[in-house]
Amino acid sequence: MSGYLEGDFLKSALQFNVGYKRKYFELAYSAKPTKLFYSSINGDLIFEGVDQKMALEGKRYGLVEQAITLSAGSEKVKLEIQLGSVWNDDNSQFVNESKYVSLGLKVDFNLLAK
Repeated sequence: MSGYLEGDFLKSALQFNVGYKRKYFELAYSAKPTKLFYSSINGDLIFEGVDQKMALEGKRYGLVEQAITLSAGSEKVKLEIQLGSVWNDDNSQFVNESKYVSLGLKVDFNLLAK
């Protein structure tokens, strides 16, 4: 991979969630159908033999982003792990990361809570 791209995009999405919550444990599934529209693309980027500028310019792409999130710990501090995936339903030339893992720490800073 060599080069760079810069440009504008418009993103519209709806996110759906369902989960299970207890005092020390949370589990959630989320799905987000997304539409992306790219414009004013400048630069030159070839990735896996595909000109990404040509793959993006003036086109709309549909994605479905989904994740499973697990949080566990005390009432005030929880360790969180999220496993996610992105499915590109419109263009096999548009290359994106399809799976990810993220780690986080959730801290309740509400000083008024008992």
